[in-house]
Amino acid sequence: MSINNLPKLDLYRRIVQAKLFIDSNYAERIDAGEIADEACYSKFHFIRTFKSIYGRTPHQYLTHVRIERAKELLEQGVSVTEACFAVGFDSLGSFTSLFKRRAGVTPSEYQRRQLERKAKIKKEPLRFIPGCFAALFVGQCYFVVTVLGGQSIALKTGTTNPHDNDTKQDSNHPVTASPCHPSLKRRVFFCLP
Repeated sequence: MSINNLPKLDLYRRIVQAKLFIDSNYAERIDAGEIADEACYSKFHFIRTFKSIYGRTPHQYLTHVRIERAKELLEQGVSVTEACFAVGFDSLGSFTSLFKRRAGVTPSEYQRRQLERKAKIKKEPLRFIPGCFAALFVGQCYFVVTVLGGQSIALKTGTTNPHDNDTKQDSNHPVTASPCHPSLKRRVFFCLP
């Protein structure tokens, strides 16, 4: 490494330090000036440099972190009001409108959908195993799913190697798979424990 690259590395290290400061203090009242001070930058130079490295301003990144943490809390069943204040927002109304702008749904709707999804996963866990992940495992019994255009269109189960053509059929297991990718057209093998 040349001596000329050392100052640039120090600048990047300080920007990363500021990002880590945001990650650990997102729930506090912090602004761009405080974050720039953490990185030992002038405020406006810091904002430009942060944006050139991360593709968003420090404020946009802080908002992103807060919304993502709020999603995690909502998925755990925390009330919308508690999640709002826990991640550093001062106003429930501005939190709700910002959340809807970023997530596409209101916080309460997001929470309802996530809790419903968790209940479905608990009830039918095999429905939510991605086919591309399940294809990695081989076990005693196999679910063979043909995936076409991202949709499951056939299901078979067998008790022999799924790569053999003589897989025994068993229609008593009506399970479908989560699609891997819309362009996939292949057989996916699920392993049962």
